[in-house]
Amino acid sequence: ISMASQQYTTFRVGKYLFGLNILLIREINRNTELAKVDLTDDFILGLMNLRGEIITILDLGERIGTTTEEYNESSRCIILKTGKEFAPISELLNNMPYKCDDLVGLMVNEIGDIISIDDNDITNPPANFTIDLKYLSGVYQSDSQLLLLLNPNSVLND
Repeated sequence: ISMASQQYTTFRVGKYLFGLNILLIREINRNTELAKVDLTDDFILGLMNLRGEIITILDLGERIGTTTEEYNESSRCIILKTGKEFAPISELLNNMPYKCDDLVGLMVNEIGDIISIDDNDITNPPANFTIDLKYLSGVYQSDSQLLLLLNPNSVLND
């Protein structure tokens, strides 16, 4: 992979197709058994115990203000790396600032493919977009549809 090209995991949240750089992903998990937590934000679905580690699971659609479909057997949890896990490889993403001290997962409706995107093919999202632009780092127009590139910092730290 040249520095001008990055790999993204694609996933669906409601009617939108998103992408997240694979270097930020620790694992993708099909376990959707969560312990509910009272008195938290609406976008926190609950806690997952993953091999003894407690992970906060966010409803990504609720978090970024778009509709989601019901979670079902195709739903997955994208477990993100912590900032500490990401730090040694941050230069691979042009030293992108990424700060997340806790283990966090994003619940999504469906996982798609892994695609390579040339950095030059990423553009700014349209100004009239229905999702708050702070949650996006850019967009990529494939042959068939628009891929929204998620900005994990604003999703996690807003």
